[in-house]
Amino acid sequence: MWMGDWVYPGDKPLKIGDPYSAFGEDKEFCYNFSTNSADGTHIQSPHYILKEGKKINEFPINYFRREAIVVDFYNLQEEFIPGHELRKQLDNESLTEKAVILRTGIMDQLLEGEDVKDKLMHPEDAQYLIDKGIKMVVADVTCLDAPLENDGEAPTTRLFCKHDVVLVKQTCNLRAISKRLVMVEAYPLKIRDISGTPVRAIVIED
Repeated sequence: MWMGDWVYPGDKPLKIGDPYSAFGEDKEFCYNFSTNSADGTHIQSPHYILKEGKKINEFPINYFRREAIVVDFYNLQEEFIPGHELRKQLDNESLTEKAVILRTGIMDQLLEGEDVKDKLMHPEDAQYLIDKGIKMVVADVTCLDAPLENDGEAPTTRLFCKHDVVLVKQTCNLRAISKRLVMVEAYPLKIRDISGTPVRAIVIED
């Protein structure tokens, strides 16, 4: 997915200006562009939902490279990820300092123009992952919480943010991952004092 391919309702889309050159016409082609911090595949720090939470530049670069375990919910019909199924897949796994990749297929469906809803996570299941020591959640969804207009609290995201768990959302093509244990890298742009940036997230299979 390229930036601008899919825009979350209410967000400002990617805008790219005409090319310009500081050395005269047709000498070079530079571009001004504008977007939002949650455009396309992006990473979010605690400051996304906590005013005093860490901003993305306050994390060391190695925070964004993690061993990861893929948890598969590709054919899930329920609105919420079942907690018992999450535990079934992860109870016997060591997750300390690792990432969890939640594979649902939702983002791929949205890119194909389908009218689908996110697969959400109950706060108690977020707490389960936090208690197991995760530091990153990667998911092919736009949101892990029930619609924010219900109460505006986003309890699942808030829990992750309180424990310095960074979120990589709106990923796609997760079905291409063939192994359960992988490495994931999702490095933010070097911009200070914001909650997150678009990323080029990659998975490495050994």
